[in-house]
Amino acid sequence: MKPFFPRIGNKYPISKEIINMFPKYTTYVEPFVGSGAILFSKEPSPVEIINDLDGDVFENFQLLKDANTDVNAYQLLNDIQNIQRFVNGTHISKENRLLQKLYLSMNTFSGKNTGKIYQAKSGKQKIKYLGFYKNRIQDVEIKNSDYKEIITHYDSAETLFFLDPPYEQTNLYNHSTFDYIELQAILKNIKGKFILTLNDSLNIRTIFKDYQMTEIKIKGNYTPKSVGSKDRTELIITNY
Repeated sequence: MKPFFPRIGNKYPISKEIINMFPKYTTYVEPFVGSGAILFSKEPSPVEIINDLDGDVFENFQLLKDANTDVNAYQLLNDIQNIQRFVNGTHISKENRLLQKLYLSMNTFSGKNTGKIYQAKSGKQKIKYLGFYKNRIQDVEIKNSDYKEIITHYDSAETLFFLDPPYEQTNLYNHSTFDYIELQAILKNIKGKFILTLNDSLNIRTIFKDYQMTEIKIKGNYTPKSVGSKDRTELIITNY
C-alpha cells in the first residue's frame, strides 16, 4: 500500500529493499513516521508503535484511524480553484478535515499541510480504499513525542526501530536543527536492532562509521522546485 498522505522523500520507492533487510522482531517502532510508507508496505507485527513530533503528521494518522469509511461522506473536488478554496477553509467535520489534509499532501509542491495548490488530484482512489488504510492501523499505537523518549521507552531485545529522520540541509524538520551525533549516541546503547535511512555525506558516514552501511540509488521525481527532484544516493545504516 502506498502512503495515504503523500510526503516528499517518503520511502515507498525503496520499501522492498528496506523491508528485505529487516531482522526478526516482535515490536516494531518508527520514531519518525512521516508518511508511514514502510508501515503500510510491511506485514503487521504483534506490536507496532509509530511516532512523529510534527503535530500535523500525528493528526494525519489520528484522522485516518478514526475515519468514516463511507465514501459518500466525502465530496471530492477536481479543479484547482475549488480545491484551493477548500484547503483554505476551516473545517469542523472529521471527513472534511481528512480530505483537506489529503488535498494539501497531494496537490502542493512541498507535500506539507500548507502551500499553493498546483494540480487537482481528487483523491478518489485514496478515499475508495480508505477502509483498508483504517483497518491497517487500528492496532497501531500513535505517539506525538520526542524520538528520544520513544526509543528509550520501547527498547528491548525484541524491538526493531526503523528510523527515517530529517536529512541534512532540508527544511522538513520544524523544531530545530537535527542532531545526528545525539542520535548515534542513543542508538549505540540500545538493546534492540535499528535500520536507519539517511543522505550520503562525509559527515553522516563519519558519525555512523561503526555500523553497517549499504548504498542505494534513488531516482529523482524531476518535479521543479521540490525536495527530492534530483537523483541521489542514500545510506541504509544498521547495527546488525
